[in-house]
Amino acid sequence: MSWRRMFAKGLFSLLTLSWPFIIWFGVITQHMHWITPVLLGLMIIRLVGFLPSAGPMRGVIKTGSLLAILLCLLSLVFDRHEWLMWYPVAINTLMLIFFGSSLFIGVPIIEQLARLKRPQLPASAVRYTKGVTQIWCLFFVFNGVVSMTTVLLNNMTLWGIWNGLLSYLCMGSLIIGEWIFRQWKIR
Repeated sequence: MSWRRMFAKGLFSLLTLSWPFIIWFGVITQHMHWITPVLLGLMIIRLVGFLPSAGPMRGVIKTGSLLAILLCLLSLVFDRHEWLMWYPVAINTLMLIFFGSSLFIGVPIIEQLARLKRPQLPASAVRYTKGVTQIWCLFFVFNGVVSMTTVLLNNMTLWGIWNGLLSYLCMGSLIIGEWIFRQWKIR
């Protein structure tokens, strides 16, 4: 993969992660009239040119991009920034469906990720990865409900703090906490 393509993929990942900050900034500075079309264009470019060629995340990234495009279009058509505030809720719902369905169809997502590093997992590790996938499902429910609450309250400060900071801190804590527990539990 060329460095330009890797740079572009990193840029699109950063764009997705910074969505709450971009929307918050655009609303408080009253610049949504140009930020929304830029976001729309970038998400179309991401969808057309920067999807992974294969793998389980391809569908998630494609669907996430389509959701972002839809929300940008609704925001432009109705001239309401509130549509863009639903993106974190939509992504949490998408991730819940993705992780949750893997518990019933195929192999749980965390097991798939674990098998990338260690193809032959013992039965105890398979049970453990299923439990971690279930914990992630609970996290997506919790985060989605809190995100939806911030949208319904229509308080940009609260929405920006939760969706642009606190939810990422919770996610990071879950990742780090699980990693620490795994080092202790599974050797």
